[in-house]
Parts: sequence; structure tokens; C-alpha cells
Amino acid sequence: MAITSNKETFSKDRILTYYGNEFFIIPTTNIAFIYIENSIIYVINSDGKKSISNESLNTIFLKLNRHQFFRINRQIIINISAISKIIKMGLILKVQTSPSCQSPIFVRKNKIASFKNWING
Repeated sequence: MAITSNKETFSKDRILTYYGNEFFIIPTTNIAFIYIENSIIYVINSDGKKSISNESLNTIFLKLNRHQFFRINRQIIINISAISKIIKMGLILKVQTSPSCQSPIFVRKNKIASFKNWING
């Protein structure tokens, strides 16, 4: 439990995921990013291992530490420690991660200000 500015907020320390018949308990500090593809929620840990969550992206994001995680768009949540490079491309930003995301990650112009504020802590 984290307490911030007269408001109590709760953030998860870990999430339960699975791959095949195996379940995995992943500490949130080990999550690089979480994304949705074809209605499946994938959790990528800092080693690049992929697992699946039954929770929606919205539900997961509401339970994560907002200082550590940012919702880039409707498809992806990123951990600040997974960002390896940010590239300005006209009116958008391209975010590169480690481990790499299979699809490019773009911050659209309407989210750039909040993204920069999040980066600056």
C-alpha cells in the first residue's frame, strides 16, 4: 500500500499469469510491459519471457504503481525501467524498450505532455 497526498492508493506487488499449463507469479518490478493483441493480454517480464493474464488491461493498470507504469495507449502499459530510448518523430515519440517489443510503440501528440511529466517523476 502506498499513501500519496491525503489519498490512499493500492498497487499490486505481483500479478498471476500463465503460459500453457503453468502459472507464474511475477513481481510488478519485473514487468517490462503489458499489451493486448487479439483480445489476449500478454505480460512481458524484464527477461523477455511472455505470459498471459486473465485480467483486462484496464483492471491491471488500475492496480499498478503510477510512478512505475504508464498507459501509452489502449494497447500497451509500459514500465519506466523498460524504456531504453525515446525518439522524436515529428509530432509523436517512438519508445524503444529492453526487452524489445515486437510492435513499435508510439506516444501520440495528445499524450506527450503527460508522458513527459511521468518520465520526470
